[in-house]
Amino acid sequence: LDAARLEELAGLARAFEVDLPRLSGSLHLEASGSRQADDPNLRLHASSPSVTIGGTVLRSVESHATFAHSRLGGSFEALTAAGRVALALEATVAGSDEARLESLELALAGTSWRLRGPALISWSKAFAIRDLRLDGPGRIALELTAARSENGIAGPLSGSLSIDDFALGSLSSLLEEATLSGTVDAKVAIGGTIERPRFDGTLEATNVRFSEYGLDSMASRFALDSRSLDASGLLAPTTGSSVRFDVRLMAPRNRPIWSREGALGARGPIKASIEELRLATLAEAGLDGLSGTLSGAFDLEAPLARPTVRADLELTNVGVAQLGELPPVTARVRLEGGPEAIAADLAGRIKGFPRVEGFLRLGASVRELFAGEIPDHAPLLGRLTTVRESLSYPRERLEARAVELVVDAQGTLADPIAKVSGRIQGLAYRERAVGALTLEGAVDEERATARLELDAAAGGNLLARVDYAFTTDDWSVELDADRAGLDLLTLLPQVREVEGSALDGSLRARSEGKKVEFAGELRARAETVTLPSYGRLEGLRLALTSDGSRLQLSTLAFEAGQGRVEATGELTWRDERWQSLLTADFDRLPVPTLVTPVAQLTTRLEARLSQAHERVDAELRVSAGEVLFPELPGTQELHPVELPADFRVYGPEPPAAPSDSFAAWLARQRARITLR
Repeated sequence: LDAARLEELAGLARAFEVDLPRLSGSLHLEASGSRQADDPNLRLHASSPSVTIGGTVLRSVESHATFAHSRLGGSFEALTAAGRVALALEATVAGSDEARLESLELALAGTSWRLRGPALISWSKAFAIRDLRLDGPGRIALELTAARSENGIAGPLSGSLSIDDFALGSLSSLLEEATLSGTVDAKVAIGGTIERPRFDGTLEATNVRFSEYGLDSMASRFALDSRSLDASGLLAPTTGSSVRFDVRLMAPRNRPIWSREGALGARGPIKASIEELRLATLAEAGLDGLSGTLSGAFDLEAPLARPTVRADLELTNVGVAQLGELPPVTARVRLEGGPEAIAADLAGRIKGFPRVEGFLRLGASVRELFAGEIPDHAPLLGRLTTVRESLSYPRERLEARAVELVVDAQGTLADPIAKVSGRIQGLAYRERAVGALTLEGAVDEERATARLELDAAAGGNLLARVDYAFTTDDWSVELDADRAGLDLLTLLPQVREVEGSALDGSLRARSEGKKVEFAGELRARAETVTLPSYGRLEGLRLALTSDGSRLQLSTLAFEAGQGRVEATGELTWRDERWQSLLTADFDRLPVPTLVTPVAQLTTRLEARLSQAHERVDAELRVSAGEVLFPELPGTQELHPVELPADFRVYGPEPPAAPSDSFAAWLARQRARITLR
C-alpha cells in the first residue's frame, strides 16, 4: 500500500482519500474518534479480502460506520449508519476511480432511512456523489460534485439536495415532553467552495404543530453562505391571516453565520408584515380569552445582541374575556427601541368611549423587553390624553356630553410618579342625569392622593378626598356634601333608581400611627331606592355621627312592602383595638324563601365584631321572632340563635430588604386567617 490518508477526523470524516499507484498485499483500514460529550463519536471499519500487484481488480470493500451520541439536549439517543461499498479500481489509478454504494441505512431516534438504489461515489479530478436517494419518513436525494486539488477537495462545489414529504413527527422521540407534527419540503442548490459553501433554495411546511403552537403553512426562499443569510417568505399562522418576512443578515468576518458568535453578531434587517392575524389563535401560546385582529409592520435591525426595533401595529376590536363586559378596543401602536430605551406612541379608543392618544418611554433595551427582564429601576415617562369627545356606551346606557382625561407618568417602573386629572360633563346613566364629575389623583414614592367632585344635575355638590402614605400607612378620608343627590348610586349594578334624595354634612376619618379619629356628621334621605334583585325601599333615612374615636350609625331606617327596618350601630377604635356593633329590628320585612316567593320576617339581629392585637372575635344573635307566610296558613316560630366564633389573624414576616416602598406596604397587608 503506497498511500492511505484520512484527511480529517473530527467527529465526522469530511474527506477520505486513497491513492493506489502500486498495490501489494491487502488493504485494511480502521479509525475511531471520540471528542467532547456534545460531539458525535465516530467508528469506521473498511477491509478487502485480497489485493495483488499488477492489474488485479480490487473486488470489494466492506465498510461499516457508526456515529453514536449518548444524549443531545437531554433527548438525542443515537445516530447510526451502516452500508456496503463495492470498488472497481485498477492497480494504477488512471483518473476514473469510483465506488458504488450498494446499501446504506441511517437510523435516528427510532426512525430509519434506506438507500433506494445504488449510488456512485467517484474521485479523480473531482469528487462526486451521484444518485444518493434515501427513503424513510420522507424522501431525500443528494447530488454533489467538488473539484480536487493536490491538497484534497478545495475547488468549487455544485450539487443539489431535495427533501420531499419529510414527516416532522418522526423526530418526536427527540423531544422529552413536547410533540411535533407536520410535513416539510425543501429544494436546495449547493455551490461555493468547501471552505465557503453556499446554499440557495426553497423551504415549505404545512400543518406544523409544536406542542400547543401551530402553523398552517410556510413558504420561503433563502440564500445561505458562511457570511450571509437572505430569506423571504410567507407564514400562515392561522387560516385567513398571514405574516410576510424578509431577512438580510451579514456575519462578522471569520465568524460563520451558522455559529453562535456569527448569529449573534450578524447585522442587517429582519422585516415582517402582519395581515389580519386573529388573536384568538394565540390561545395556543397560552394567551386565552383574546379576540380581534392584529395587522401592521415589524422591523428589527440586528445584531441580535443589541437589536433595534420599529413597529407600526393596528389592533382592531380587541377584547379580553377575563375583563368581562369591557367593550372592544381599537388602537394603533408605533414602537421604536434600541439598546438603551423603548418608545411607544399610542392612539385608540374603547368602543363608545372617547379616543385616547399619548406616548410612553421606558429606559430598557429591546433585548430586555423580548426576554421579559426589564429592570425595576428602568426610567419611565408617559402621557395619555383623551380627545374632547362625547361618550356613548349603549350596553350600560351610559352617556356624557364631553369627556377630558389626562394621565401623566414618570419616575421608574417600580416607583412610578403618576398624575391623573379630568372632567366629565353632562354625565347620564340609564337616561337619568347625574351631573358633572371632576377628578384628580397622584401617586409618588411616598403617598397616593385622590379628589372627586360631583356637581349634581339636580343641584347640590359632593366632594371626596383620599390620602394614603406608603411609608407610614397613615391615611385620611374626607367627605363634604351640600344637598347632593344620591343619583350617583345608580352607577352601581345593585341600584336601579333613586328618587327624592339628598346628602348633607361633612365627615372626616384619619389614622396616624395606631390612632384613628373621626369627626363630623352626614345625613342622607331618599324617597325611594329601587333594587333590581329586591324591589323598592321607601322613606330611607341614614345618619352618621362621630365622637373622636367612635363613629356612630345613629339611624338607618326604611320601609319595604308592609314591613320596616330600623338599625343602629357604632365603630370604636382605640390604639390597636377596634370594635363594631350592629343592632337591627325587622318588622314584617319581606324576604324571599324556598317555600313561597315572599315571607315576612319579624326579629332582632345583634352582631359584634372586635379585634385586639392578633385576635378577632365575632358574635351573632338572632332573637325570638316569627316568619309569616302570607300565602300559606299559619306562621313559623323563629327560635333564638347564637353563633359565637373567634379567629386569629397572623401577619407574616415582611420580606427582607423590599425593593421599593410599594413592595414593603404589600408585604404588610398579607395575612393568614385560621378559623377554629
